[in-house]
Amino acid sequence: MTRNKVLLNNSFGRGFTLMETIIYIALFGLIMSGLFQTAYMIILNSRKMNDDLIRVNDTYFVLNKTEYYMRTADVIVEPAEGAESSRLAIKIGTSDILVERDATEKNVTVKKDSLPKIDLASGYANVEGLTFRNETAHVTANFIIDGKSYKIIISKHAP
Repeated sequence: MTRNKVLLNNSFGRGFTLMETIIYIALFGLIMSGLFQTAYMIILNSRKMNDDLIRVNDTYFVLNKTEYYMRTADVIVEPAEGAESSRLAIKIGTSDILVERDATEKNVTVKKDSLPKIDLASGYANVEGLTFRNETAHVTANFIIDGKSYKIIISKHAP
């Protein structure tokens, strides 16, 4: 009998009042909106970081591939010695290779013999400028990619 009296006097036995229910729903809503906003920001930032990472990798791939062609060239056809050009025409063995900037796509393309041109980057990095300079002792490539300047200098002398 004492036990029944305790249960009747206990406020939990009666349930929540309307005001308590509204307050708990509001608090739950605040917590959920905070969680959703946090999840959205994490997803948004990870996508932005992924795009930035792809852009950096595109930039370095273009630079490394161009450097590879400059290093392995047997003969530099264009630009002529002492001249500057937006194209690099070289011979590697019996293959004619042309490296140039595609102004409409803002990309660097490579063409080997009669094969179609290939874009070096996936389009995330914007190549805004590219010049090659052929000097007596070295070949230089100057890039402007996404507003940043890059320079590759390759010595013509055997290593």
